Amino acid sequence: MERVFHNLSKGARYDILSILLERRGKKELATELGVSPALITKYINKVTHPSDEVMSKNL
Repeated sequence: MERVFHNLSKGARYDILSILLERRGKKELATELGVSPALITKYINKVTHPSDEVMSKNL
């Protein structure tokens, strides 16, 4: 399944993250994805983008 995420553009990754944040806070999403809330903030600010591994955890 991770291979599917490998083909996603950075923009698509940010869009998915935005959708996930619509119904939960940064701390809750960070816990679900196994990352720190600070990393979620970096995603929101487009400093970095979610990896294939992180993207696969949101299924």
